[in-house]
Amino acid sequence: HPEIRLWLDSGTQNSPGRGYDAKFEVLAAREAMLARGFQEGDDFQCYIDEEGIHDEASWGRRLNLILPFLFPVPT
Repeated sequence: HPEIRLWLDSGTQNSPGRGYDAKFEVLAAREAMLARGFQEGDDFQCYIDEEGIHDEASWGRRLNLILPFLFPVPT
């Protein structure tokens, strides 16, 4: 697989007027990545926000997890 880092992310709640967050699709993508040899934690991270909805406020609360994973500080 290519040398990339990916973040898979979903909430679990419907957002009024915006539809649902794609939890099941994200979990299916996780399984497909694992089946192709990607390593969770190294190549990608999958995060399910149990109270998250499909909106900017929910995404913003997760940025402190997303950005350090995608752009790690070299040691």
